[in-house]
Amino acid sequence: MTTRVAESEDEKPHLFQLYQNCPNPFNAATTIRYRLEKPQSVTLTVFNLSGQEVTTLVDQVQEAGEHQTLFMGKV
Repeated sequence: MTTRVAESEDEKPHLFQLYQNCPNPFNAATTIRYRLEKPQSVTLTVFNLSGQEVTTLVDQVQEAGEHQTLFMGKV
């Protein structure tokens, strides 16, 4: 017997949205865009493939709305 629970968009919390970075992550620099529904604490950290922290791009309380930050990778 299979049980299914239907979720509507109104029931899901809308706290943030992370957009596709541009250009792709294989370039030396990429812009990371995100959207906040309400003011909140944001920490945006980049990790390498080994799980080691590379850098923290954002670590602060931010207002609601669209935000972006630039990540400069090593060439």
